[in-house]
Amino acid sequence: MSKLEMYRSYLKTQGYPCEVRDDFIAFKHEGGNYVVTADDSDASYFQLIYPKFWKLDKPADRQRGLEVASHVNQMVKGLKVFSVGTDTYAAIELFLPKPEDFQAIFPRALRAIQAGTQHFCMAILDIDAEGATRRTPRIIRFEVVEPLGSNDSALAEASSRAACACARSSTRGSGS
Repeated sequence: MSKLEMYRSYLKTQGYPCEVRDDFIAFKHEGGNYVVTADDSDASYFQLIYPKFWKLDKPADRQRGLEVASHVNQMVKGLKVFSVGTDTYAAIELFLPKPEDFQAIFPRALRAIQAGTQHFCMAILDIDAEGATRRTPRIIRFEVVEPLGSNDSALAEASSRAACACARSSTRGSGS
């Protein structure tokens, strides 16, 4: 079975509607459009991408985006936030002992991308954990990789607001 078929089968059993393309599968998760690449020439390589989740149109925005991305990359295990032109991407890339081992890490990989992109959006929008706009820009500190628990309602609410603001900003075509 090819990696493309294996990924499609897994996504369908997990309830994700997906679309198979040449060498990747696109699927939706909680309002985001994700991609799993499938390169059969490199059996151990796994890549999950959240493409174009934020737009950085102005040079000052791009500089701030690079600073925030660098910080997020340091804080969220396994996550890579990067820019391609004016678009910002988040990805989990790793090598697995066997191609089918991706199933064991897939849920956590999604959570890591979600946590990182939410914190990226919060830092870009300059929102603190309580959802208030800060007067002095600074990069927020965080370490959320596992799902938020019931005791984390303030952070969950602020993250949700940031994710919504991120979605609104990216559909407007500007992250500023």
